[in-house]
Amino acid sequence: MISQERQAVRLKLVEQHTACENTHDLDGIMATFGNEPVLRANAENQEGRGAVKNFYGEFLHGFPDLRLDVVATHCAAESVAVEMMLSGTHTDTWMGVAPSGRRFEVQICAVYTFDADDRLKEERAYWDNALIARQLGL
Repeated sequence: MISQERQAVRLKLVEQHTACENTHDLDGIMATFGNEPVLRANAENQEGRGAVKNFYGEFLHGFPDLRLDVVATHCAAESVAVEMMLSGTHTDTWMGVAPSGRRFEVQICAVYTFDADDRLKEERAYWDNALIARQLGL
């Protein structure tokens, strides 16, 4: 069990992470992670700083207005889970897909775990890829 102080630090870090996503601050996003970050986005696994940064960079590039709106936050002993609405307009190439000009909105749940220094160790995010594809006309 962790102290309330450490849990508050972790919660603040997750809030900072989400704020950086919303301002498209890629360096800020990466600053919330520890030395060996892991991102598990649905079935895709990104391991290491370069892979995680590339994943975020692709998303922010393809959807310049990408936005996360927090619906609920749940704190547990070793993790923080956040329910959000993810939205954006596909106005640039994303993962090799030409821009559709269409907007998507999908529910997402992200679970964050932490390293010994209370930096993000792993983010596990889940959303409906098929719904995004339909909304984008893909």
